[in-house]
Amino acid sequence: MLAEIKTSLASYVAEKLKFEHTGSGVNADFSHALRVAHNMVYRFGMGDSGYLGNFYELYTPYHGFTLSEEMKRNLEEDVQKILNKCLKEVEEILSNEKELLEYFAQQLIQREELEYNEIVEIFKKFGKDRPPNSAF
Repeated sequence: MLAEIKTSLASYVAEKLKFEHTGSGVNADFSHALRVAHNMVYRFGMGDSGYLGNFYELYTPYHGFTLSEEMKRNLEEDVQKILNKCLKEVEEILSNEKELLEYFAQQLIQREELEYNEIVEIFKKFGKDRPPNSAF
């Protein structure tokens, strides 16, 4: 799930590194990253606060979450911690790999899409056997 969040945040970070600002195109990526982090905390008890349980069971359409304000605040802080940690990791990776990122972007502009084996070759060209933090 963390990899999914990082992937969603990568376009935002790449835009910010390249242009020093971002556009509205990151909206869907932010929404997806937020949903995943929210599920990690609210459904699966994966936040730092240590709260366990599927808190969606306590949600009603008319009243929202029937949780104390303190618990809601702690759960939302957990969500933000996950997002910020992932963001920092992506910023570090892409900052350290600016040349690879630029080359990758140019290849996408030229070809519009890349096959998996082409992506692997790009990483090999830059001395990487596989993408950073890859599970493969």
